[in-house]
Amino acid sequence: MVMLKPLLFIATCILLFNSNTATDPTDVASVKAIFQSMNSPPQLGWPANGDDPCGQSWKGITCSDTRTFRRVVMRRAQDLHHPLLLGRLQYLKPNNTINQVGELPLAKMLAVAQKMRTKKSGIGGGVIAGIVISIIVVVAIVAFFMVKRKSKKSSSDLEKSGNQSTAPPPSNEAHEVTSVQTSSVHDLKKFDTSASINLKPPPIDRHKSFDNNEVSINSPIVKKTVTPPADVQSYSIADLQITTGSFSMDHLVGEGSFGRVYRAQFNDGKVLAVKKIDSSVLPNDFTEDFLEIVSNISHLHHPNVTELVGYCSEHGQHLLVYEFHKNGSLHDFLHVSDEFSKPLIWNSRVKIALGTARALEYLHEVCSPSVVHKNIKSANILLDAELNPHLSDCGLASYIPNAEQILNHNVGSGYDAPEVALSGQYTFKSDIYSFGVVMLELLSGRKPFDSSRARPDQSLVRWATPQLHDIDALAKMVDPALKGLYPVKSLSRFADVIALCVQPEPEFRPPMSEVVQALVRLVQRANMSRWATMDNNHVVKPNANKQQKMPAQSIF
Repeated sequence: MVMLKPLLFIATCILLFNSNTATDPTDVASVKAIFQSMNSPPQLGWPANGDDPCGQSWKGITCSDTRTFRRVVMRRAQDLHHPLLLGRLQYLKPNNTINQVGELPLAKMLAVAQKMRTKKSGIGGGVIAGIVISIIVVVAIVAFFMVKRKSKKSSSDLEKSGNQSTAPPPSNEAHEVTSVQTSSVHDLKKFDTSASINLKPPPIDRHKSFDNNEVSINSPIVKKTVTPPADVQSYSIADLQITTGSFSMDHLVGEGSFGRVYRAQFNDGKVLAVKKIDSSVLPNDFTEDFLEIVSNISHLHHPNVTELVGYCSEHGQHLLVYEFHKNGSLHDFLHVSDEFSKPLIWNSRVKIALGTARALEYLHEVCSPSVVHKNIKSANILLDAELNPHLSDCGLASYIPNAEQILNHNVGSGYDAPEVALSGQYTFKSDIYSFGVVMLELLSGRKPFDSSRARPDQSLVRWATPQLHDIDALAKMVDPALKGLYPVKSLSRFADVIALCVQPEPEFRPPMSEVVQALVRLVQRANMSRWATMDNNHVVKPNANKQQKMPAQSIF
């Protein structure tokens, strides 16, 4: 027979009798029935003929009130599910008696455990612990909501007072954290739960890239100190005032988009050109940026680019000092010369076009980074004593802030490409278009835009473009100052280059390197034609020991 575990057996079989009254006979009979159904296990030591378990103190039996017995037995009866119980337990009636246990086969009888504790008065320890934990949880929940409500109110008050009285510290300054002394624990808690929550991080500077696209987040910018190159001389404003006659009109050479140019006569006989940049086109505190512009321009070195020799940055004045060219600008040669001035011959015009093209090729395709001039016009092409061209203002419009807005005020001058009028953006292709307009000036002697002419003829490009490929019309377009002294083929090839440069669509305009090559071929063919003409007209005498003379002047 299977033995039942002691604890399970005792929990199931305990009968609680009232110690102050006689034992219920029905209960005694029930216990005996259980004992006999288990074949009277000797481990319990119950007497076979015992009549009163309470009086004889049967092992494992505790007597108490029958109401307690009812409660204990009914609860414990639900726990009699043990794998060693192979039979079926009969129904335990509510009257606290077991009529029949039945043929409950037990595989094994287990040893009976120690006696159950007697019932203690009052509430058990588990119940007390549960009540205490419940109270703590409720108090914690109530306290949490009270603190949260108080923190919201105090934080909103702090935010309002902060917006009214103090401004957030600038991003480029260090933030000092000060300790706050409070007079009570309540004030300290209020500070911790409200003020600390509303501490906001300092604003972060956002910097745009050069192409104005995607914005990057960086730490505050620290401007680097730019030192101009050693080969660029620094002049004082006092020295330049003396050499220019205090920038008098007598020394004024010209006026451009960014300021006026004055002739500076030094004591050693040197003559330089001083460009006084208009302060209205520069932002405030421009000194460091101006030094960077000086550094960038000083790196431009080309025979056809005007050389920067010095600068001045004092008392809010910013000046650039260039080499001086005595013959002035191409604009003056073409449009200001009087009847006594010597006009430019055709060869000189081709030379000026080729030299200017080489200067632009250098800016576009040789410089690193490349430079868009943005202000190509005859007034910015200076001529030296041999009429070699020198392109001025190189890099100036590329480095001065908002230069394009300043140049857009000159839209309608006749030099700007069609796309510039629409977008306001200058590119390499717009430089090429402007150069084509300069070539038209050299060919025709007319201004890019002349309001004194009939409306259809005011724009030089609009008037000349339909005639560039017509030989007869082209001959009528030529500057009358040439008096017909030009090679027809050279004129035609010159017009072909112009037509390529002033294409309305920028994608059809050639790069400056191709323009230079086309002009070089034009010069080479002109020289070859000249040599052939001179050979045909030259007669060599027999036995003559004289060497054939070279032509006194070629196209260059």
